[in-house]
Amino acid sequence: MKITKKILLFLLVLIVMIPYVTINASAKSTGNNGNQSDPIGENPASYPLHQADQAPIDWLSYRQGETFDLSEKKGETDFVKGYTADGVGIFWHFINPDKLGGYANINFVDENGKIVEFKNVQSYKSNQHFGVVTDYGWKLLSAEYFPQEAPKKGATQFNLSHTAGKLPVVQPAVGSLNVNVDVTKQHEKITYQPVWQKKYQPVWQKEYQPYYAPVYAKDVSTDNTDTLVSLSSNAFKNGHTYVPVNVAAASADGGSWFDIADSSPQNRPNGYKYNVKIANGKLTISFDDRLIAANVGAYVVNNPKDFPGNAPAHFGNSVSVDMPAGYGDVVYLYFHNAGGLKWYTTGKYEFKEYRWVRTDLVADYKVRDDLVADEFVRNDKVGNEFVKDKYDVKFTLVVTDENGNEVYNGGINNGDEFSLDNLKPGKYTSVLRGDDFDDVTKSVTVVAGEKASANFDNIVVTDKDYVEEEYLEKIYLDVIYLDKIYLKDIYLKDIYLDDEYAIYLN
Repeated sequence: MKITKKILLFLLVLIVMIPYVTINASAKSTGNNGNQSDPIGENPASYPLHQADQAPIDWLSYRQGETFDLSEKKGETDFVKGYTADGVGIFWHFINPDKLGGYANINFVDENGKIVEFKNVQSYKSNQHFGVVTDYGWKLLSAEYFPQEAPKKGATQFNLSHTAGKLPVVQPAVGSLNVNVDVTKQHEKITYQPVWQKKYQPVWQKEYQPYYAPVYAKDVSTDNTDTLVSLSSNAFKNGHTYVPVNVAAASADGGSWFDIADSSPQNRPNGYKYNVKIANGKLTISFDDRLIAANVGAYVVNNPKDFPGNAPAHFGNSVSVDMPAGYGDVVYLYFHNAGGLKWYTTGKYEFKEYRWVRTDLVADYKVRDDLVADEFVRNDKVGNEFVKDKYDVKFTLVVTDENGNEVYNGGINNGDEFSLDNLKPGKYTSVLRGDDFDDVTKSVTVVAGEKASANFDNIVVTDKDYVEEEYLEKIYLDVIYLDKIYLKDIYLKDIYLDDEYAIYLN
């Protein structure tokens, strides 16, 4: 029986080789690699990496579920790359019909897209059978054959004969579902910072020191008569008087003095004198240092008959006139004062009074700060948080399988954990119901031999009817000080200065 199988396989290989030798004889050979298979980018359903008597092998969708048996006796298990003792995986079988020996480099792409290379793969039977074993999810990338010697008929054919899968034996198993419920109830808490303001009224005080100084003045005598003349019994023209002046006496030091009187017929003296002094051909009328104001005019003649009829020119306080030509020992003087005289009675300063001089500001100081306002300004929101509340309630839990069949319908307390065991693998839906929130659904997949978890621990119930408000101790803005005001000024006892600070009026 074994011989018959070998003969049939040999004949099949020969039949397959004939068309490929024809194809490859016209193809350009690439080195000594023979006809390498590189199916990247090709359609696996039409790529001729198969034996001629079979339909094209879809090597991207390789056969699974078929078993493969490698002979330990023939040494197949020793030479097939990737083979393990359990014989689980996909067996990839390549054939070199020419039996030229050599080796092959066979590359795959694993489930993660990583290229896995099988280099220097040796024939495990008859110099023409090459095989590797991979995991189920691997895809063939390329198969390159390197013969020991160049074939006489040109390129050497290298085929993917077939694939065969061997699945691991999996015992039926069940899983479990663990449900955990931890619902949080909370309320909003807002923290406010009361802000207040104080206003103060600064109250100040000023103190003043009044100073008074002594006032001294010379007594003033005034003759309000419009016209004054000399006190004399000698008169001319309506009572205008004149006096004889001794030239020698008037020319001496100190000159001569004459009394002044009014121009009335009574010729009353006013108690004041004028001085006559002759020098350098001039006669000068002056007054002592008591004079304040005068308006004086004069004529000097050798004979009283020579006085002119008109009024003399007047000058303030003193006057000088020319002596008459050819004057002798005596000349005659007409003295005329218009508008009265004003003079100091004694010429000495007499105390009159104390007069206010100044008031010095001697103190300007704060008396106190009066609190005039302590008022609320605003509430600043400084915190907003959610505070957990005690939430001891019972919820309804409904668990259904992927077909909608209930596997559990009952209550579960908040904070509890519930486990459903002996569940068939598959998708399960858990629904948690409560009075304070909408239904919450969790879908999990139960895997055999494992425990799936449906955790209802991200549910938060907020009490919208209660907001807690907290007020911190009030704080104050910077104090506001109003414009200062003053109490009634204080005036200290008057100080009377001594004569060092005396005031002299005239």
